[in-house]
Amino acid sequence: ATTIPFTRNIFDPMDFTPMNLSVIPKIKRKTTHAFELALPVIFQSGVQHLAESPDGMATVPAYVKSYLQNFPSSWDDTKLIDGYPGKFVVMARKAGSKWYIAGINGEGNGKTVQIDLSKFNGKKATMITDGEADFSFSQKEIRSKNQAFNMKAFGGFVIVVEQ
Repeated sequence: ATTIPFTRNIFDPMDFTPMNLSVIPKIKRKTTHAFELALPVIFQSGVQHLAESPDGMATVPAYVKSYLQNFPSSWDDTKLIDGYPGKFVVMARKAGSKWYIAGINGEGNGKTVQIDLSKFNGKKATMITDGEADFSFSQKEIRSKNQAFNMKAFGGFVIVVEQ
């Protein structure tokens, strides 16, 4: 997942169905829920569709449902913020007056990334990341313009910057 944005997806949309928040019997997923939530921003697809079941959506907080309900179907601009193939990716995509910034960590150790949010000219920034418990979320408002963000092993985050 951390190689594709630097290879196939760098020049063209791809056919990929991102995101799975459900627990699937007999399949052990390494990635966290926030990693999965970040994939629709990281990967560009000609037709944006999400793979999720009603059972999976029944377990997520209202703010995650709201994020997904308002998720754009296309992008106006894209910026690679940071990353290294096979290790991590931080990508920003603009839709209308909002920037969606997402990061995923493809390694088994936690990772810290520095993001200068002042580049996105936002008045408000909200982050959804991994919660303390396995397969949980946490949401917070971001007030600092230049900040370090921590990602769990195989974790991720999304930030919505509103102008």
